[in-house]
Amino acid sequence: MFKKLISISASTAALLLLSGCGFTTSYLTAINGPDKGTTEVYITVDQDSTSLGMIMVGSVVRTNYMYSFAAASKKTIDSGYKYFTIISPSQLVTQFNERKVSNVQEAYDSCDSGEGSFISGINPKYNFTFGHGRSNCDVMTSKYTDATLMGGSVVHKKVGYMIEMHNEPKNNSYATFNAQEVLDSDLVSSLNKEYFVANKR
Repeated sequence: MFKKLISISASTAALLLLSGCGFTTSYLTAINGPDKGTTEVYITVDQDSTSLGMIMVGSVVRTNYMYSFAAASKKTIDSGYKYFTIISPSQLVTQFNERKVSNVQEAYDSCDSGEGSFISGINPKYNFTFGHGRSNCDVMTSKYTDATLMGGSVVHKKVGYMIEMHNEPKNNSYATFNAQEVLDSDLVSSLNKEYFVANKR
């Protein structure tokens, strides 16, 4: 029995090392603003990481991107508004305009593949760090590496952008979203709602 427990413990430790679990790193959803007299809020989401580095960091940024829409929507509704418009970075707004985005799924898809996306010019949904420069979608991201308790490291790719909250839809805007429709969408409705609000873990 004792030998079996040792074997299980060794296997568990190996899995933790490979998965990046047991980190000293932290995760967060940060919501800054609005300042008095404004309806602008800066959303930052950093809820995922990978121990496999650049191979899987494309998956990490997509998770954070989905959560960012949920966080923006929850903040909008909690503040008494119906809509939010992404106003910065300008390159992301340009991406939405060029793709003629009309809902949150299309906004996600516009950065998932194709010109201006996280992996512009490259088809796999992971290795988006190849190439030169920063795409329209990559401008809103920031990559960093943190250590784990096991002596390894994990790679983060957080997402951040500025929104403006309001009660009337903006005509001719491809970066405006109905907050409740976003929360009800297939894209975010199954995500962990604890990460929709400001938190740190």
